[in-house]
Amino acid sequence: MAAVGFRCPAQENELLRALASFTREFTSEFDCTDGAQAPKGNGLATLCVIHRLLFEISVVWGDHGTKRRAMGSAPSQRAEALTGGSRRTGSAIRGWVPAGAVAALLVFLWIQFGVPVGTIARFGAYVVLGLAIPGTLLWRAFGPQLRFRAEEYAAGTAVGYAVEVLARIGASALGVPRLGLVVPLCVVAVFAVVPALRSRFRSAADPMPVPVASAYAGITGTVLIWFAYACFRGGAAGGGAGMADAFGGLAMPDKDVVFVLAFTADVAHRWPPEMGYVLGSPLDYHWFLAAHLAAAHDATGIELSTLLVRLALPVMLIVLVVGTGALAVRLSGRPWSGPLAAFLTLVVGEPLITGLTSAADSPRYAAFGNLLAAILYLSPTLTFSMALFAPLAILVVDIVRRTTARGEPGMRSWVLILPL
Repeated sequence: MAAVGFRCPAQENELLRALASFTREFTSEFDCTDGAQAPKGNGLATLCVIHRLLFEISVVWGDHGTKRRAMGSAPSQRAEALTGGSRRTGSAIRGWVPAGAVAALLVFLWIQFGVPVGTIARFGAYVVLGLAIPGTLLWRAFGPQLRFRAEEYAAGTAVGYAVEVLARIGASALGVPRLGLVVPLCVVAVFAVVPALRSRFRSAADPMPVPVASAYAGITGTVLIWFAYACFRGGAAGGGAGMADAFGGLAMPDKDVVFVLAFTADVAHRWPPEMGYVLGSPLDYHWFLAAHLAAAHDATGIELSTLLVRLALPVMLIVLVVGTGALAVRLSGRPWSGPLAAFLTLVVGEPLITGLTSAADSPRYAAFGNLLAAILYLSPTLTFSMALFAPLAILVVDIVRRTTARGEPGMRSWVLILPL
């Protein structure tokens, strides 16, 4: 029986007893599965034996499989205890290799385009400690269970952005802008102190399979390389020739970048913010990105220009890619839909017929309405909002599914929807 593939002794014994019974029945009259009599020596008897044999095997196999699924067998549990954890750990380690490759590539690109190593270290520490960790804890506590850990980190970082911006606005309104930096630390402290929340430091999600993680890494790496060489080249961070080669050879940053930098400085140093070039005029613009950059500036001491034109946007692109994939996996249930959705989001769009001539003249314009265009750099407020949109959509999907399928309002998700 071992040659057939039966590994459980209990199952093998049951089948052997069934076969012995069928052998005795083959030499005498017996009942078929439907209770009909078959005469001894008739060929129909042989067929009936085979029929009943297959029937009984299926019953034994099915019952045993049901018991194993419901109760578990001691040998399998012992094997899982001995090897299951190591397999899961090994899979997690292998899954981190593509993520590490993307991180190494990003650090290389930053160094290549004039960002000091110390500045990169300070910014990286801020992203992890001030955005990713507190945001991920909040997502695990109030958001839906995502399939992979990398999806949790992307969605959590988006939540971290939202909490950071709201904390900055509230602290600025109180006249103590730096007080907002305490909020992420308080979030982590609450989760560490409260026993019911302490378990959120451990993820219930699965490690991302290496092929899927590699696909994400390939897409993200391609986007980062394109972004760096299309938008960074031409000068040092914040320098006058920073966009010279990318946009028509002009020896100056693009006017949109200067505009964003101007109102970012106003948000960082004045409350309520105003249009920096029209005194007394309120800043009627989407400036939440500026609040994020101002908070990062206070936490790290990095210049606003370096944060804007070098450091902040690549991290948002990573959150955008993985967050979009998480939404696709949430909707479809298929892991490979994530990288595919991220790829299509970036490269597929409607044709811009009126933009064909402009695209031929300048790389500032795109012939197709996709995201791999200068708009990701020239409109960082758009890039920031897109990074937050995919996790917000996941929460909306969760509420709709709970309401329609279970009659539950999904109130926990609203805790994250409101700040996002």
